[in-house]
Amino acid sequence: MSRPAPGGASYRAVLALPRARALFATATLARMSYGLLSLPLLLAVRDGTGSYAVAGTAAGLFGLASAVLGPYRSRLVEHRRAALPALTLLYGALLGCLAAGAALGMDAWLAVALAVAAGIFPPPVGPLMRTRWSELTGSQEQRQAALSLDAVTESTVFAAGPVLGGLLTAATSAPLALAATAAVAVVGFTAFASVLGPSAAVHAPGAAGVRRRLGPPSAPGFGTLLLMVLGSGSALALAEVGVVAARVRPSQAR
Repeated sequence: MSRPAPGGASYRAVLALPRARALFATATLARMSYGLLSLPLLLAVRDGTGSYAVAGTAAGLFGLASAVLGPYRSRLVEHRRAALPALTLLYGALLGCLAAGAALGMDAWLAVALAVAAGIFPPPVGPLMRTRWSELTGSQEQRQAALSLDAVTESTVFAAGPVLGGLLTAATSAPLALAATAAVAVVGFTAFASVLGPSAAVHAPGAAGVRRRLGPPSAPGFGTLLLMVLGSGSALALAEVGVVAARVRPSQAR
């Protein structure tokens, strides 16, 4: 686990900053909804359609839509904080519809369409928290400690989330676990929005302002970085689907 550099600010000092604890707690809850999602989503779509091929496609397209549109959602919320509650409600509602369809049974095209639609609207938390940490901290040492704490928390959530999601699915059912994940997302992001506060973003003039309006794809090296992220994400997604599907007898999966 990474820690602040020797002589730098401590995590305790960072959390003592004004509103830092409320932001940290609500952001962690919001992030937990992302950590929980992978297995309930995959298994719920499999239950609803009877096919791991459809489930893998739905989960993969969800992740693709979420990743590609993530920078734009972050910019939208940074400029218009009122968009965060709207994204939260749309995201929770679409996951809830997907959970209901999985419980009742649904066509493959509907499962994929709902998954893609849900992937368009996940509210951003990481970029907003990193921006907020930069605004709250008063020194380079504090900023380094805050960003270190943020990275440790995010890594922990994404490591523990699938375990908790799997346990929740085993204890209930995949559709119920997916519905619970949607509820965690709505509660977490609603709480996060309530303590986030107004944006302090400054609009850059000139050429920098033009690049800002065009969005992240205009930044040098963005395409290469995007390909690297998509490649690693695809490998992890294939491994996840393959491992889960391998646990089922061939006669049970199509």
